[in-house]
Amino acid sequence: MRERAPKVLRGPVPRNKEDDQVVYIDGDSAPRVLFSAAVPYQAGEHHVFERYQGFWCDQFRANGFVPIDCVRARVWNDDTVAFWYAQNTLLYVRRDLIGSDETLKAEYVQSKNSPVSVIHPRLYCLHADPSHIDLNRVGLKRVLLSIPWLAWRSFAGRVGLRH
Repeated sequence: MRERAPKVLRGPVPRNKEDDQVVYIDGDSAPRVLFSAAVPYQAGEHHVFERYQGFWCDQFRANGFVPIDCVRARVWNDDTVAFWYAQNTLLYVRRDLIGSDETLKAEYVQSKNSPVSVIHPRLYCLHADPSHIDLNRVGLKRVLLSIPWLAWRSFAGRVGLRH
């Protein structure tokens, strides 16, 4: 696992939901791929093709890779790790390598029935209550979109509409 992988995502950059070919992975150049992509409605900038991890699992499987969810459990509750890494990072390994490496095999067996499309509590809180926004970790657009909700919350609290 110490080998250095070159860039492996090839093909057209996905710009919209109608793109047919999204990902081509060259398994010979990089038999292991650590991958992270934004989910729908995730805070941040320049996310042009947000998809849940299940979508990306299907793309990688079509190219001979299997997901191994060995990163997220290790960083999920670590507040020093940005939630989008804790939520979105999966390791993909070429299917034929699973049996040749005991560590990979053990991680694969442990995670193969785990749900992959999960939302981190910190992302959920951003949408459920924008007052939890960490201004150092989200873009200006997200902050500006939260202003009407925060104004309503402030007004409702002053006139006794909140519990």
